[in-house]
Order: sequence, then C-alpha cells, then structure tokens
Amino acid sequence: MISRMSTGSTRSTAVIIPVKGENPKGRLSSLLNPIHRRQLQVAMLEDTLQTLIKARMIGHAFIVSSDRQVLEFVQRFGANSISEPKDAGVNSAVRRGLEATASFERRLVIPADLPLLGVEDLKAGPMLVREGAQVVISPSETFDGTNMLLLPRDDVFTLHFDDDSFRKHVATANRLGLKIAVYYSRGVGFDIDRPRDLHRFFKFRRSGSTLTFLGRTLRKAQRPRPRSR
Repeated sequence: MISRMSTGSTRSTAVIIPVKGENPKGRLSSLLNPIHRRQLQVAMLEDTLQTLIKARMIGHAFIVSSDRQVLEFVQRFGANSISEPKDAGVNSAVRRGLEATASFERRLVIPADLPLLGVEDLKAGPMLVREGAQVVISPSETFDGTNMLLLPRDDVFTLHFDDDSFRKHVATANRLGLKIAVYYSRGVGFDIDRPRDLHRFFKFRRSGSTLTFLGRTLRKAQRPRPRSR
C-alpha cells in the first residue's frame, strides 16, 4: 500500500529509503536500549527527510517500512510511504520500492542512517547520469556496503544489500554492460551502525536531530550515579 503517491515524470528521480521496523540498530545494544535505538532511528530519518526537503526532492521520496508509526511520521514531512507486511530484509524492501516507482526515470536508494548526508550528495547521482553514467554506486567507508545506489528505470538489477554489496553491485552492473560511476563523500560514506560510529559522529559537529538526541541520551547515560550510604 502506498500513501501520498507522487506521479513520476520521465525526467524525475524517485528516492527510496528502506526503514527497518523491528529491532533497529541492534549492533548498538551495548550502548543504547531498544527504546533509545528506536529514537535514534527516527532522529536520523528526520535528518534525512530535512535534507530531502532542502534538495527539493521530498515529494518524490518513498519510505518503505513495516512500521506504521514510521510511515505516518514521514508523511508529516511530505514524503510518500510504502507499507510492507513484515520485515523481510533490505533487498525485499528496496524491491518493493522499485516496483512502486516504476514510472520514474531513475530510482535513488539510500539508507536512513547517514547523518552527514548533504544536498550535494543527493544531487550527485542525477548529475553523473547527465554526464553519461547509467548506474551510480556509493560505497560505505569500509567498501563492503552500498550507501547510495542510483538505478535506471528499465534494467533488471539484482540487489545484494547486506552481502558485500558494493563489490557485488559493481559486478552486476558490469555484467549487464551498464556504464558505472562511483561516487564517494563523507556524507554518503559515514553511517551509524556500531558503537565507535556514535563516538566519531560527535567530531563532525553536524547539527540536527541526531546530534541533539545522542548528546542528550549519552550524557544521561554517563552521569555518575549517587553512592548509596
């Protein structure tokens, strides 16, 4: 089910953002409890939506999730929501998004945990397409993940998220004979997935909901407890 469906034009780009519904950010469990991990997920998603608004791409943004509260949340910002019955992995969510945006000329897939994402990053993919690329792939910092993937409308592209995806997406594009552009910046490379990422994030001093939430939450966690007498 799709809410607030936008009509794709032949010269437009849809943005697909899969959002996990159950147990988000489980790798941060040593620092954050389930409620805080959920709140962090929403804070990062809000920062992503705000960047899409600044880039004037929010009306063509499609958030895919099994979490009804997340889908209602994104609609407040003017984004479209795509409901899935249950969490079935990133690849399944992205495929659902691709099916829903088949009328768009290009589809840009990004995660919701890129707190340094900038307008220039969102604009980079379409710009590289205008220069001749057919597929744009952005690796994670460790080059084992894909943090941005721009696909054309007509090609059948096998997805490999969460499975050494950067290398496999490059190999898939080569096998299909598509012209590839690799785009990298700190904005698309840095994601918050492990405890060390939380500590590194503060060094960038990027204002927004993510910084506000983490600053407040981690300060409370680090306050010394009064000694019992």
